[in-house]
Amino acid sequence: MLKILLKLWWIETRRTFNWKKMGIFIYILFIMASFLISFYVGGGSSVMEQMGDLPFERVATVMGLAFVLPDFLLKLTMKQDAAIMDDYLKAKPVTERTWNKFLILSNLLDYWNYMVPLVMALIYFIFMPVGYALLATLMTYVLSVADGLAITCLHKADDWARKLAVWVGLLFYLFILTLYAFCFIGLGAVAHILGMMALSGLAIYVLYRYLCAMRVYNDHKDQASSVRSMGRVSLLSLEYLCLIRAKRLRQSLIFGLVIIVPQIYAQSSTFGGDSGIDHGFMAFFMYFSVAFPSIILGQWVFGVEANFFHGLMTKPVSVYRLLLNKYYFYMLINLVVFLLLVPGLLMGKWSLGFLCSAALLAIGTNLLLLPTCLFSTRLDVFSSAFFNYQGANMSINVYSFVPLVPMIGFAFAFAWLPPVVAEWITSLVGIGLIAAHRPIIKRVADMFMARRYERMEKLGE
Repeated sequence: MLKILLKLWWIETRRTFNWKKMGIFIYILFIMASFLISFYVGGGSSVMEQMGDLPFERVATVMGLAFVLPDFLLKLTMKQDAAIMDDYLKAKPVTERTWNKFLILSNLLDYWNYMVPLVMALIYFIFMPVGYALLATLMTYVLSVADGLAITCLHKADDWARKLAVWVGLLFYLFILTLYAFCFIGLGAVAHILGMMALSGLAIYVLYRYLCAMRVYNDHKDQASSVRSMGRVSLLSLEYLCLIRAKRLRQSLIFGLVIIVPQIYAQSSTFGGDSGIDHGFMAFFMYFSVAFPSIILGQWVFGVEANFFHGLMTKPVSVYRLLLNKYYFYMLINLVVFLLLVPGLLMGKWSLGFLCSAALLAIGTNLLLLPTCLFSTRLDVFSSAFFNYQGANMSINVYSFVPLVPMIGFAFAFAWLPPVVAEWITSLVGIGLIAAHRPIIKRVADMFMARRYERMEKLGE
């Protein structure tokens, strides 16, 4: 039966081959390779000189370990596999054990598990002898397969308790790999690489046993177990409930926080000089870090509500009140990012005035996002966030340049003016916009009501 499953998988793969995903795969490979090459050209060669006589194969395990977490996060978004048996297979003599073996083999053949090994193989073969390079590439492949199998376990788990076990196990796995990679670096290169492969192989075995222990059935409920009425949900809670349930928005915000917030900490070292250009670039990244959550949500004002807008309009709630609550919710998520950047004050990466001016201006300019309710479309709540053009139109594409205006203005203010003067000017502009938010939102709500029949028809499409 295992051969039959593999044959069915190969037939389905050929018939449903997605060139778009392959293009994404090649594009990500190109980006990773370009990053590594630019790192070496820009400063990697000096790092290699500082390593002195330390052979490159001694740090191969550390380099492989560095790509484990980014590889896992990428697969969490892009890798999609059938972790639960379909109903037509359950009617066949296919046991759970055979199905779990098929999951292992499909992970060995999944091209997403070849992405990091292909990129790292280029580095290994440039700086290492052929034998060491082959062994290090095999080690990276085993690490990648362990990541992919963890994703499969998450897909198969049907409740939070089983998913939590995978996440805890992953953290423990990364902790053990990190200890081994750095504490046992004095071992011989071959022994060090083989040890890393053994730990990853043990992780694959544990994940396989966990797959076998899970008994999950693809049974869908026809009705919800509980229903919350509108009377028990406040308007502000309606905003975060929409965010939690809309997969596209949720994914964008989570991966934005994972990528952009660490990026601003890294850029503080790159643009930490006293020149105007350094101040301008640092201001650009600071403003974008604070404002990016509201920019993402602001492109879909009433996009989620369009799925139930006719019912919402029957409630005694005005459009003005809905827009006002959206503005306050955008303010809250900007403040969440603000709190994530507060540790930078203690680390001396930026000043309090610089951070507060960016936060005030970002909150004030959220008013520029609310007019998108006049031409936004319905958002598919369950659609993915990545490489998805659902709902895109010319109006949104053109208006997306509007949030760049205060961002660029904030950067030029710090590039051309003394920091103290720039902080005061941008802070006062932000405070002025915050003080005037009610009449501005009232004006947008009146424009919406003036064309409400056209908007209701568009949102219902």
